[in-house]
Amino acid sequence: MASCAPYPRVLRHQLPPLATVPGDFERYGCHPAGGLELECPKDSPIGKLGCVRLWTSLVLSGVTPLEPLAGCEVVDPTHSIEPGDYVLASGGLLPIYTRYLALSESGPVLLKSASAFRERYAPVDSPAEAITFVTALTDLSVFNSFDGPRRLRYFLPVLEETEVVATSSGYLVKNLLRKKLFGCGPHTNWLVDVAVSHDGSVQVVTERKAFEDPQEDGICVD
Repeated sequence: MASCAPYPRVLRHQLPPLATVPGDFERYGCHPAGGLELECPKDSPIGKLGCVRLWTSLVLSGVTPLEPLAGCEVVDPTHSIEPGDYVLASGGLLPIYTRYLALSESGPVLLKSASAFRERYAPVDSPAEAITFVTALTDLSVFNSFDGPRRLRYFLPVLEETEVVATSSGYLVKNLLRKKLFGCGPHTNWLVDVAVSHDGSVQVVTERKAFEDPQEDGICVD
């Protein structure tokens, strides 16, 4: 069992420039649901594509061609979606699947799989694009602006924020965050390094146990 470290030093890094690309998803029947989310009725043009909810994020703006891009949430209570028909699946009693929806000049384009995402946006030729690929195709998120309370259980003397380093085959995106969401506590947070190749493939290189919240130790999530 890893021993706890004292309150860590945080090493800051600046992310590559990212700028949100506005998209008129409401034109296709979706409506704001608070924050960066939109709900899409089943009979709307986007709802008919299977997206019950859309979410937008700054980290999705690094793609080329530059166009509005949103996460598409699909709920499948029958567990009938095949593995090749979604990008990510979250755990829990009611699985929620992630696809992506791009707004092209001709209308919405549904990207059902990681291969469809790569086909549209590869090659990965910039640090911003590497951030978009790694956060879109994995369950990892950017780790920055961290200011954790002292009550957390820390396992590293230094917490380093996300940065992108160029390599001969693409990019290494370092210090992405993964949290154990489902099951019973502790709900550990890990820092993960991922290699992103020019062809858009992503591969975990290393993982480090970073911190836990003792207040979540007794929590079980289905």
